[in-house]
Amino acid sequence: MTMSAEDLINAYVEDVTRLLPYKQQADVARELRALFREELGERDPGNSREETALRMLQEFGRPAEAAARYGRPVSVIDQADALSFLRWSVIGVVTIWLAGAIEAESILQWWLGVAIPALWWPGVLVFCYGLAAWTRRRWPSTAVWKPRRGADGRVNRPGRVAAILFFIAGTLTLVFAARLLDWVSGGKAAPEAIKALTFDDDFLRLRGPLTLLCMVLGIVLFAVVTVAGRWSPALRKAEMAGNVLTAAVYALILLGGPILQAEASDEVFRAALALTVAIGLIDAFMQARRLRRQTV
Repeated sequence: MTMSAEDLINAYVEDVTRLLPYKQQADVARELRALFREELGERDPGNSREETALRMLQEFGRPAEAAARYGRPVSVIDQADALSFLRWSVIGVVTIWLAGAIEAESILQWWLGVAIPALWWPGVLVFCYGLAAWTRRRWPSTAVWKPRRGADGRVNRPGRVAAILFFIAGTLTLVFAARLLDWVSGGKAAPEAIKALTFDDDFLRLRGPLTLLCMVLGIVLFAVVTVAGRWSPALRKAEMAGNVLTAAVYALILLGGPILQAEASDEVFRAALALTVAIGLIDAFMQARRLRRQTV
């Protein structure tokens, strides 16, 4: 299904404003939408309103170039790519530092073995961004803006149905892991393996049902969006609230004591749950920013 002219404008504005500092996003989004709507109304639609809108947006330039007109780009690589370059440099270096800190036995070992060597990452980015800039200048057609898939909120229903079935199967496997192992092995599984997949009795009293409830509610929301066929602001808000609530519940579950009976598997499960909490909070933060850009 073809995106409407309004969907194209919103998609382009979203691509521009997400490259700007948070304080500028609302004002720039409002200004760009007004500018594009006015210009679209003044243009003579040669073919269709949608094609006219797409041509107008492509003539305005790459989103990174449009964002650079509003920001204060640093002269690194192309000015339009400076902010993106700096973001990925910081994200990459900090990620490497944190991962190395887990294995390091001392501050000195971390500094010499991880902190300093991690600075190769910005060098890789310099090469990649430089190559991208050269490619755009050599073949300008590769830089023509096109709306990202799903920018209008539509979802891939067949793919999401497959994902729902996968989530249901994964949830059932998690709940009945010990029984499944015993059944697959024909009752010959080692007691230690069964114990590694068996939940702690205290966890099953309250924290277990709460965990399962959060997982089921996540699948239900996923299914609702699939049936609707596209994301609406209300569904985005529901997902954001669900992520925050789930993260809060999981955090309480982590503080409540052991989850699995075997210590080794319990540590792995708790680490996975902690990662889920972090991802949920990050996703909720990104959703909040996206909603703010889309509703101004």
